[in-house]
Amino acid sequence: EEVEIKDVVYEEFLDLLQLIYLGDVELTNRTVLHIMKLADQFQMEGVMKHAEKFLIRSKEFKNKLILADQYRLDRRFVFLRCAPLSLEKICI
Repeated sequence: EEVEIKDVVYEEFLDLLQLIYLGDVELTNRTVLHIMKLADQFQMEGVMKHAEKFLIRSKEFKNKLILADQYRLDRRFVFLRCAPLSLEKICI
């Protein structure tokens, strides 16, 4: 029996399933956005923690604190990884 999942992009959901069952989806600054959205939507705490670790390791600051706030992540850890950046880079 087919079950329709509304408001979900097929390719994004496929990434989520591959991450859960195969563990072979490489998170990037692009994929982490939809993985976090779906993990939040389906209340998948393990997937969310995986995405949070990616954010902490990521060298790009842009959107980190916004995502941390939006998905109720521990902003302290996300921010501490960014602390060495200059204020100029943070404000861009």
